[in-house]
Amino acid sequence: MTRGPKNVHIGGKTFRINRNVRTPQEKAEIEDAFAAFEEARAAIPEERRFHLSDRFGGHDFEGTEYEDWVNEQRQKNRQG
Repeated sequence: MTRGPKNVHIGGKTFRINRNVRTPQEKAEIEDAFAAFEEARAAIPEERRFHLSDRFGGHDFEGTEYEDWVNEQRQKNRQG
């Protein structure tokens, strides 16, 4: 029996939880696709890799009850 998606609200954000049950074949296909991605990612030479800025996606907590805590953690990380 499968159940449809459910929305959950955490920290002012809405997350959709997929509760559909996957078959073993579907799970294997997903794992194979992920493994292929990881293999291609690992094949990139170190000099061609780049780091995304810490600011990339860093505003997810603004306006939520976690904003102060996240800012405190960032401040601690900057101080070492």
